[in-house]
Amino acid sequence: MIKKINHIGIAVHSIEDTAKLYTDVLGLKLKAIEVVKAQKVKTAIIPVGESKIELIESTDPEGPIAKQIERRGFHVLMRNQE
Repeated sequence: MIKKINHIGIAVHSIEDTAKLYTDVLGLKLKAIEVVKAQKVKTAIIPVGESKIELIESTDPEGPIAKQIERRGFHVLMRNQE
């Protein structure tokens, strides 16, 4: 049984542009923006209750997230243990 959705990851072209939907329209707060050089991404965390939305922007046009955006990808992490 699924106990919790840890986060929903959404690959985006621009964190700054996309974050406006969550902050300005939905009234959520942006917690942190971080560059993860090893994965060639910039991420933004937006808490939603006990879960979070993670916006993921590629920092490299040939990186895995840039390729995922071409396929319209996202991921959901679910926890099945307490």
